[in-house]
Amino acid sequence: MKKHSKLIIIIGLLIGLFFLVKSRRVSQSTFDLMVLMEKTEILEVCNNRLKAKQKDPNISFRNVSYDNKEYYNYILSKNGDNLCSNPVKLNQVVIDHYKNFFKEEWKFIF
Repeated sequence: MKKHSKLIIIIGLLIGLFFLVKSRRVSQSTFDLMVLMEKTEILEVCNNRLKAKQKDPNISFRNVSYDNKEYYNYILSKNGDNLCSNPVKLNQVVIDHYKNFFKEEWKFIF
């Protein structure tokens, strides 16, 4: 009887682990969509900043608050304005940002 109870406990733990991993799973297409949306938002902020610089070359974006959605983006303010002109670096920074985000949330990308 003890032999069967250990087997049942092991099977129960494996089934529980399977459902835990399945519930924390994020599909690759969802991850790609989130990266694409964030890159679009960053490029929109870059375009807004470029238009503002064309109107007034003396404008500064150093102290833009997070309330100002037209000129502020967290990833852009953290990594600098050079992301606007470097699409490879922009892509890598956004992918790293979301990988770290999902790692902190204990989610797995499949």
